[in-house]
Amino acid sequence: MSFDWSEFYKLAQELIGRGNVSASREAKLRSAISRAYFAAHCSARNHLVNVDRDTVDSDNRAHKQVVEKFKSSTDKERIEIGESLNRLRQYRGRADYDDTFGFTDLEKTAQGALMFGGLVLNELKNLPPSQSPKRDAR
Repeated sequence: MSFDWSEFYKLAQELIGRGNVSASREAKLRSAISRAYFAAHCSARNHLVNVDRDTVDSDNRAHKQVVEKFKSSTDKERIEIGESLNRLRQYRGRADYDDTFGFTDLEKTAQGALMFGGLVLNELKNLPPSQSPKRDAR
């Protein structure tokens, strides 16, 4: 069955305490996947900019760019962050754009998104500045 995208509006109302009808479980799971991705992506982007003193585009290209900057490292932890970000980005794409998403698959994907998001956030906490020369990973 195709997802009813208006469920996100109900969820938005619920989140700000204005909804009189709860959003569907599917809307909540899709939103959880998306939020897990953005928590990891923005934290990784900020690490590149603030800790590594690297540059990241401020437009839509940043999503791919952040992944590539981590994946192109020679450091094992950075590569793992890049791979996790890439997986999360794929999950978010499905959650935000696909009309159908098998419910069991959606539940597993949401759990995976939390796992990969947590991994990125935990690894970033103690990740030292990059020792590699700065380069554009477009």
